Amino acid sequence: MCLWSCWFNKHETKPLTVKAKARSYRTAGSIGLLLQSIVPVLLFSEGSYDKVIETSIRLVGGTDVDFAPTLDFYLNVFKVYLTRMLGSRDHTVISPVLNRRGYFPAGGGAVTLDIYRNNGASVIPGFTFVEHGNLRQIGVSVYVSQGVFKSRAKQCYNTALETVRTEFPRIEIKEEFNVISDKSQCFRDGYNILVTALTDTGYILAQNAVGGKGTDPEAMARDAVIRLQDDVRAEACVDSQMQDQLIIFMFLAIGSSKIKTGSLTMHTKTAIHICNLFDDEVKFEIREVTCSEKDSTPRQNSKPKSFIIECSGRQGFYRGDG
Repeated sequence: MCLWSCWFNKHETKPLTVKAKARSYRTAGSIGLLLQSIVPVLLFSEGSYDKVIETSIRLVGGTDVDFAPTLDFYLNVFKVYLTRMLGSRDHTVISPVLNRRGYFPAGGGAVTLDIYRNNGASVIPGFTFVEHGNLRQIGVSVYVSQGVFKSRAKQCYNTALETVRTEFPRIEIKEEFNVISDKSQCFRDGYNILVTALTDTGYILAQNAVGGKGTDPEAMARDAVIRLQDDVRAEACVDSQMQDQLIIFMFLAIGSSKIKTGSLTMHTKTAIHICNLFDDEVKFEIREVTCSEKDSTPRQNSKPKSFIIECSGRQGFYRGDG
């Protein structure tokens, strides 16, 4: 709510003053979702043109939990899009570091986030992510603690590779199976998978899943690959986990922005609704577009849906004097 309060008077927008502190969920609450909430605040916090602004925050909680993007998603996908949005003009460096994994339900993971800015509050120019291009590579990455879940993680890994070879024939596969041998790098036992699709236009689509005591490793692997396939068939430039995270940046950007997605999630629809409540002069438009289905795969039970989300953006942003 702090971020939204700075926009409440839309005719006199000013950056925030933020004091960095360590934050802990004391549970397996998703660090990825917390980062999604605080990064916009930190980017638009108060600063000056002639000073380097450094913010460092340590977060403790769940790095790999159900129903949320994992830290691997944040590091390999979200950070890429954020860097692409900011470009080189803003001189902002965002450096998240995974210090220790924390699996559901114990949590205990630790992440350090450092943000460096040398020209006051960040400015995001309008951005366009609509050229899907051609599928170039599929990635399958599994991390597992040195403990009781190693065999299940291997099942998950092998099933994912088998499913990828079936659903994405003739596409290069990048394979990673990582055992966390240092116990200090993982609070409790667990495993997770991240499957990614890289296009020749530089977009990364991804889906993740987290395994535990009652999880079927083969089912979670197949589900992650099929969800990724849905994004690829829709010729999306933004996957179903990333689309809602970009709405706030489209809203805050100077000038219009446009992204191409698959079917809209409820999170995305809610984010757009909230943005409209705080400033109805910033307009969102959603329209369905036709897919060429050039990345069609053997599973074609339904025709994919693609959507363009367009936002008019803001006309200006106040930079403080420090």
